[in-house]
Amino acid sequence: MHFSKTYPHLAWWINNHGWIEIGTDEDSDSLIRLLDEGGTWWEDEDATTIDAALSNAEKFLTDDLPQRFGKKFKLE
Repeated sequence: MHFSKTYPHLAWWINNHGWIEIGTDEDSDSLIRLLDEGGTWWEDEDATTIDAALSNAEKFLTDDLPQRFGKKFKLE
């Protein structure tokens, strides 16, 4: 599996805008969080597996990125 082919919007986020955190910690029970310089942009509170969390994040970004960045967003 090539990450950027399976999760192209997550790859765009990591390469162009922010980062992701995977796994629970003392501050959050979510399995995945999308962050940027402003803090947490989105977190998955429902997934119980990493695979599901990654898929949910990809689905969220599929809709969010074009709305958030408009013409600046180009999936490469």
